[in-house]
Amino acid sequence: MASLVGPGDRIAERVLFVLAFVTRFFHLAEPAQIVFDEIHFAGFSNSILKREFFWDIHPVLGKLVLAFGSWLLGYKPSDYTFSEIGKDYGDVRYLPLREVSAFFGVLTVPLLYRTARVLGLSNSVSLLAAMLLCWDTMHVTESRLILMDSQVLFTCVLALYTALCLWRTPPRTTKRYVWLVIAGLASGASISVKWTGLATPGLIAIVSFFGLHFLVEPLSLLECGIAGASGLGLYAALFWLHLKVLIKSGPGDAFMPMEFQRTLIDSQYYDAAAPGMGFWRTFAEINRVMFTSNRDIVDDHNWASKWWQWVINARGILYYTQESPPGSGLFAQIYLIGNPFVILMVLVANTLFVGWLLYSLRYSVSQSERAPASDKPTATADTKAKLAAPAARPSAPSAGTGYMPAPTERSVVATGVFLLFGWLTSLLPFVLVDRTSFLYHYLPALMYGQLLAALLVDQLPRRLRYLVCCLIMCAVLTAYVYWAPWVYALPRTSDWHQSRRWMSRWD
Repeated sequence: MASLVGPGDRIAERVLFVLAFVTRFFHLAEPAQIVFDEIHFAGFSNSILKREFFWDIHPVLGKLVLAFGSWLLGYKPSDYTFSEIGKDYGDVRYLPLREVSAFFGVLTVPLLYRTARVLGLSNSVSLLAAMLLCWDTMHVTESRLILMDSQVLFTCVLALYTALCLWRTPPRTTKRYVWLVIAGLASGASISVKWTGLATPGLIAIVSFFGLHFLVEPLSLLECGIAGASGLGLYAALFWLHLKVLIKSGPGDAFMPMEFQRTLIDSQYYDAAAPGMGFWRTFAEINRVMFTSNRDIVDDHNWASKWWQWVINARGILYYTQESPPGSGLFAQIYLIGNPFVILMVLVANTLFVGWLLYSLRYSVSQSERAPASDKPTATADTKAKLAAPAARPSAPSAGTGYMPAPTERSVVATGVFLLFGWLTSLLPFVLVDRTSFLYHYLPALMYGQLLAALLVDQLPRRLRYLVCCLIMCAVLTAYVYWAPWVYALPRTSDWHQSRRWMSRWD
């Protein structure tokens, strides 16, 4: 397979890496108190390194990466109790935990650029898509705290990128099988951090099984089996590792059957001769309880919001607030909102694309009905084959350049439909299930919306496209700077905070 990028792309990726690094690592140690769900995930990391069994409603990959990554960066487990939001960390070296989250947030930005390029977008709009993520206040905030969502989005983008690379490789080649395994592992990783990452592997599976748009023909059943086994095998293997590490009694004992509790060292029921449940039975039990626990999260929460509020940025989350320094009249706050211009652009892009799609379908049907019968094409085998294949299949970049060939209108519409479905399927679980949900659940869907917005801008004439890209990036950066104190907990007056609350539910 030819190179996917050229020298200009590599420069863009390095610039994006630096910009993402600065935005996510700046002022990272502040505040030096537990912020929102850090109370859970910092505590889980501490339990992992102390090898104490705990319980969580999410799969295990994100917590394992957070624990061992922070350990490599110097974090040491302690007897500190992560018991209260706003509690001082004191002597705890919490910064390595935040650095792991920030690192994945940084990597996602250039990876999204690379993904846009493999989709066939031009350099300028690929840069635009990455900048929409780089300067999104919601992604930066989530990446700077001891949370899982930077890993969720990274694995989703990684799964999408590896799937696009898989679909570009010729069938029945060694590279095809290598990419099958890699794409399967990436998809497995995306559901192993949080189940909210399931939409991307699901969309990849549909495209692969039915041979849609990016493929001339569907993946064979063997190929689907290889990818699926790779992903599910990784998911199960991570639980095996998790159970091998957590061998001591801990705060999650009560969630498990007595038969399992007897195997935990220091448990009041510990029996060294106890046979235990066996891995697969334990694996099934943990996932069953995870499912029921997620399903039953329906209680009202002060900062909960609905999916329709996410698409208009109607509801934020107050993660942290404290007078800083005490008695100064200045208040440091971390308030989670999406960059208003990014959210607005994605909403406009989705709306415009749906309108364009409906217009195109109406126009095509109308033209077909008006055409004389003798002019209408017959459904020969050749015609059917051409219609089944994508109009500008991204099989290889132009020779020697590493760039994708210019897409036709038909392929643009097909790519847009794919991205629109990515946005919709990422939202669908929160539409259909009455589960307590929060603004940060919008991140995977927002990523597809950012790519769709870039795709639409890419349809403009070249000079106008450059101008529009520059104007949008300037607007996004301006909005980011305007609300940056809410990202970095920079002390400001009460009047300043009130002036930034543009929506009535940004309370």
